[in-house]
Amino acid sequence: MYRIFTIIKKELRDLIRDRRTMFFMVVFPAVIIPLMIGGVSKLTISIMKKEMDKTLTIAIVGEEYDIPLVEFIRNQDKLILVTTLSEEQIEKQILDEIIDAAIVIPFNVKENLSQKKQVQLKHYFRSGKGENINEKRLNRILENYFSPLIEARYQSFSLNKDVFEPYIISKIDVASEQEKFGKSIGTFLPYMFLLFCFSGAMYPALDLGAGEKERGTLETILTSPASQLEILTGKFIVVSFFGVMSVIFGLGGMLAAVNLISEIPPEVIMIVMTILGLKPVFLMLSLLFPIALFFAAFLLAISFYAKTFKEAQSIMGPLNILIIIPIIIGMMPGITLEASTAWIPILNVSLAMNDIIAGTLSWPLYAEVMLSLLFFTGCSMGLSVKFVSREEVIFRG
Repeated sequence: MYRIFTIIKKELRDLIRDRRTMFFMVVFPAVIIPLMIGGVSKLTISIMKKEMDKTLTIAIVGEEYDIPLVEFIRNQDKLILVTTLSEEQIEKQILDEIIDAAIVIPFNVKENLSQKKQVQLKHYFRSGKGENINEKRLNRILENYFSPLIEARYQSFSLNKDVFEPYIISKIDVASEQEKFGKSIGTFLPYMFLLFCFSGAMYPALDLGAGEKERGTLETILTSPASQLEILTGKFIVVSFFGVMSVIFGLGGMLAAVNLISEIPPEVIMIVMTILGLKPVFLMLSLLFPIALFFAAFLLAISFYAKTFKEAQSIMGPLNILIIIPIIIGMMPGITLEASTAWIPILNVSLAMNDIIAGTLSWPLYAEVMLSLLFFTGCSMGLSVKFVSREEVIFRG
């Protein structure tokens, strides 16, 4: 055991001196998460404000058929009306971004209104590129104009509009605020944590395997009194430690972002602080530790197998896809943590973390996930030790 601690101490000292490893363990998660949260919040608010403050250019075709409607639209803020276009010109004008939208008024407006018939307006717009906001703005203006007319029509016929709505659906969501908020952010938080854990373990694994080969220090360690199993155990623990620490720094960055970004509403901050309380964080870390061991065993085996540091990088790079695919599956509707999914590596961690964040974790399923993680971690470490113990692998190249 003393020899294992000696190896751990030596490897930690070497990795802490490596700026690249420290960047991906500390700076990357601790800085990227606040930048992502703050940047996305500020960008969304900025875009929405810009779009809402934008002066829209609206074309009106058939202005003379409904002068009150046109005057109502003309009196709205931040609107420019164009009344010189024909309906045939509208599509090209919108595609060329000369106008933002258009309304075509039919010739029989007065006749239909007097006979209490419907008036069909044509609303031209272009979806995509954030321009749905423009469409919603114009729809809101039209609804504000139509509402008094609808009420007046009901009154003219002495009708109660409730009669025409035989069924009213009252939506009552019994989920707690934590569950509703957790289910929304719980789809991407496990994704981020698992990627941080993988990237945090990948660079130390590269250095402790292929890096040692290139520096010529691997032979020195193998000639020490420590056995191969003790050497590998020490390296496993160090790589796993860096993987878990990467997630911890990510959590710290998230807490800092929530507390420092003024654009986040107070009620959201309160829910996030509940989600990231001591118990949920402990449960998430308890899931990440065995998965970090799993990553460490797998990545170290690849690192020892590679001839050079560059070859190890080229092999490990595409492995991110293997991490992403199960997480994407976990985001799909209907995929929940149950007895079957609890035994699928990575997917089970993603789903379990989702339930932890939402506060709906089932303890029997949590125990099943932990059991499956320990089982696969043990298998992975056993195969890695057997694989790395072969001299033709250790001294390959």
